[in-house]
Amino acid sequence: MNWASNIDQALPQPLRIMLRGVGQVIFCSNAVTGLVFLLALYLNEVTAGLAATVGVVSSTWTARFLGYSATDIEAGLYGFNGVLVAVCLLLFLGHPPQLWLYIAGAAMLSSVVLASLIRVLPPLGLPPATAPFVLTGWLFMALVPVLDASVTGPRLSLPDHMVDTFQPGVLSFADWLILTAKGVGQIFFSDKIIVGVLVLIGVAVSSLRGALLLAAGAFIGSATSIVAGADKDGIGMGLYGFNSALVTIGIGWVFLEATLKNAILAICAGIFAALCHVGLARILVPAGLPVLASPFLSVLWTVLFLVGGGRRWQVRQKLGNTG
Repeated sequence: MNWASNIDQALPQPLRIMLRGVGQVIFCSNAVTGLVFLLALYLNEVTAGLAATVGVVSSTWTARFLGYSATDIEAGLYGFNGVLVAVCLLLFLGHPPQLWLYIAGAAMLSSVVLASLIRVLPPLGLPPATAPFVLTGWLFMALVPVLDASVTGPRLSLPDHMVDTFQPGVLSFADWLILTAKGVGQIFFSDKIIVGVLVLIGVAVSSLRGALLLAAGAFIGSATSIVAGADKDGIGMGLYGFNSALVTIGIGWVFLEATLKNAILAICAGIFAALCHVGLARILVPAGLPVLASPFLSVLWTVLFLVGGGRRWQVRQKLGNTG
């Protein structure tokens, strides 16, 4: 939208870069979108908003200090992994005072990991996407409780009872809307409906097509998990919707051309992402690690490798825009 782009360009550069970094969580290099996302985080929980702020500032200024690509920094590409890992650690490692040091450290490390992956993955036609967040998040969740006795390990619910699930026929239209909103909100680790709605609005500011694909992906993920017999609590919280939402918008809007064929491919990828989430949960959660965005990465990379979509991603990278 032109008005959003105009506001984006009118903001002071430091603020514009930080807000773009928040917006890039869902591929939107736009400060207005980032502001809406940040508002959603603060409405979810003030500490979550603060963690996201610390994360985006730490990761972005680390990239500046280390002299990484100015174009990528300007586009917000060195901010979104910091946002995600910050909110992730806040959720899974509790609230001890020293946690804020771990949050800043993890966000800083995510920029180093991103710079390393940018050297490795593009020749394969693959974007780093949220890989720095996933890898850094897992590393800190595994090591911090071992090195700091005052911090408990990740608080996870083991998916032991996979038979207690929803029946699609008993869910009303309103129930499906709620599951969709929660699935979108879980991108930012929230099952609050208002968060999901604000996130959709934020994406719509950048692209109505992107918002529709995001909602469709969250719906597909929840529906697939029900059919697959995933646990009822996880489904109700929207946990099986967010990976499908990310991969659907990634394939249907960001990394491949906007064609009917690719839209169908995006829907299929959303289904596979939900199935992948169900499978990985049975492996990772008993090991003490949350699934995070690993299903999104697995399906996205597989699809892009098979269809050769990486060339378009590399062009968009040179333009400093992934959204």
